[in-house]
Amino acid sequence: MIAATVLTAIGVVGTSGTAHASNNCDEPAAYYCQFVQTNWGWVQLATDLIGHREWAMARGGSKIGSSWYVYMDQSSNGGVTWDPWLNTVVNTTNYTESLPDSDIVTRGCVNVNGYSFCTGWH
Repeated sequence: MIAATVLTAIGVVGTSGTAHASNNCDEPAAYYCQFVQTNWGWVQLATDLIGHREWAMARGGSKIGSSWYVYMDQSSNGGVTWDPWLNTVVNTTNYTESLPDSDIVTRGCVNVNGYSFCTGWH
């Protein structure tokens, strides 16, 4: 699981170390959820706790076209560098999923017509 001290530093957990879902996510049972949108697309990053490990899932979509890519970026050094375009899904709002790893932070991303944007990392 992601260290509570790292999450506290970026403001996504309280002092208890318990993650929380944002109000605009449609994953009420998620351990953590983050939703970001622009005028041309949206992306959501959610996590579930399974067997004491946190699994990341991302999904997204386009508001302006019929072609988009949803993927995750992962970093093992706190966001200094990223392994981009992992677990890409095309033209679907189905989830892309990443394996749990305690040393990796993940962000959900969407690319619409060549323009990408991402959630914050978790």
